[in-house]
Amino acid sequence: MIRGGFGTSLRLVLGGWRWFPLLAVVAGNAAAGLINVGPLRLHGGANAWDPLVFGGITVQTFALLTAPAFLIGTSRDMNRSWEHLLCLRLRNRRSWWGTDILGLGAAAGLYGLAIGAGTFGLGLAELPFAFTWSALAQSRLAVGSTRLLVTLHSTPPWTVSLEMLGLLALGLWLLAVLARAATLLMKSQWSALALIWVVVLGQYVLVQMGLASIFPWGPGDQFVYLTHFATDGGGIPFSWTVEYGLALTLVGAVVGMAIAQRREWPI
Repeated sequence: MIRGGFGTSLRLVLGGWRWFPLLAVVAGNAAAGLINVGPLRLHGGANAWDPLVFGGITVQTFALLTAPAFLIGTSRDMNRSWEHLLCLRLRNRRSWWGTDILGLGAAAGLYGLAIGAGTFGLGLAELPFAFTWSALAQSRLAVGSTRLLVTLHSTPPWTVSLEMLGLLALGLWLLAVLARAATLLMKSQWSALALIWVVVLGQYVLVQMGLASIFPWGPGDQFVYLTHFATDGGGIPFSWTVEYGLALTLVGAVVGMAIAQRREWPI
């Protein structure tokens, strides 16, 4: 029953028109990757890893494209009467809510993999492949933070790419879970999505204005891998964001479950 419910939930967040936000995110991140690598790619200074690691996943693309597109693409009105029918099919509300949370996690993972494949694939079409960091990456390391220098010198580009995409997927999963819980609480799908996106966008704007102290506490910028190495010796530990993301996702899931247990659907 759980397996069937998970399949239903996954179809509800990835079926029909919902592929269009995914395609927009992949195309947008891939294009941003090549654009941000810049003219050095024309002079042999870059390889296929650079658009993904240094250009595609940025605080700008996360706040303005990836996060809102993912929220819209996985949106679901949890207050409609047919949700009650699905709940009855799964026999209890814990199964109904739990399978939806797992479906959101799978969708976030798919978005992360698709962004990685699209950005790396476009980079591979335009730039040479190598097993090591490019000259462009080395030049960025020379002017980057000490922690970035140590991390990337000791870590191959494919490992950094997987960590980057995993962190991105965790951030998207967190936002979707919070949006689900807010939908149940506010009884308005689009108001809940707007609220979560405003929080992400607000954090981005405030950090850009110099209020860096809010960086560790918002569900936005810190899920972009390179922000952890923004200044020499600065930033917050990568492990903090992973623990923060998992903990807040759990809180959102538990709060949503508590609301769902008291939900009365219109019939």
